[in-house]
Amino acid sequence: MQSSTADPNPEISKPHDLGIQGLERVIAMRVLSRYIILELIKIIAICLGVVIALYLVIDFFERIDDFLEAKLPLSSALQYFLLKLPLIVQQGIPMGVLMGTLISLGLMARSNELLALKAGGVSPALVVGPILTLALLLSLTDFTLAEYVVPLTSSRA
Repeated sequence: MQSSTADPNPEISKPHDLGIQGLERVIAMRVLSRYIILELIKIIAICLGVVIALYLVIDFFERIDDFLEAKLPLSSALQYFLLKLPLIVQQGIPMGVLMGTLISLGLMARSNELLALKAGGVSPALVVGPILTLALLLSLTDFTLAEYVVPLTSSRA
């Protein structure tokens, strides 16, 4: 007599025969892509913030004499810098993306995350794919700013 724990249909009882292993791999790649993108976004945002802050500080000290000579109120100076902000962001995106990507990959390499992915059989294309996708989206954002937003705000500044 057979025991009650035996599989009724042994041909399809293995998970990989049902495609579950493939599904698990797809889910793991989505998690990996999401992790890479989120880490990259954090670092790019920090780098872009630093670039914008440096630009604003330098521009402020270059123009402070002009504002004081014209005896403009503080609100006019703030309005000038707010209207100039889209141009600063548009010019800072390429630097922020480049620095953020290099720092992010450097941090991943330093903490041996890239080595672990390579040892786990993850293709370098699966690591680079999310990075290129995010870079493309940020390039489109940069183009949109340059073509539509910056001309409007620069003419008012």
